[in-house]
Amino acid sequence: MNCEICDKRTTNPVKIRLEGAVMNVCESCAKLGERVSPMPVFSSRREKEFEMSKEEIVEDYSSLVKSAREKKGWTQEQLAREILEKEFIIQRIEQGRMPPTIVLAKKLQRALGIHLITMVAQEKVELGKSQDSGFTLGDLIKVKKK
Repeated sequence: MNCEICDKRTTNPVKIRLEGAVMNVCESCAKLGERVSPMPVFSSRREKEFEMSKEEIVEDYSSLVKSAREKKGWTQEQLAREILEKEFIIQRIEQGRMPPTIVLAKKLQRALGIHLITMVAQEKVELGKSQDSGFTLGDLIKVKKK
């Protein structure tokens, strides 16, 4: 492991607190901060993977909203009142000039009985792996020696 301050290779890193940040450093840099006792580890250090997905508004949101509203026989003003929004917001959404936010899309979905939100771009996020980028705090700051 490398020291997070000077980037020197160390076999026995020391955990210190320096200006509120907890760091693993070499023995010579340990005097720059206050030593921290190691925390007990209660969970296993297995790698965990999570599937992350993102909510997005469908591309044809404007035509979906307009046709569902007309199917219910509502005016733009009635729909706006139903979901507690301004009428000009409904106009802009139906014209395709303003995509609804996720919160607004959920209101429209409930009121009109349509689907405006889709889940896309699933990513795998791996936790528990250390990423050795080679870039340390020591690359950013210069340590004054007395």
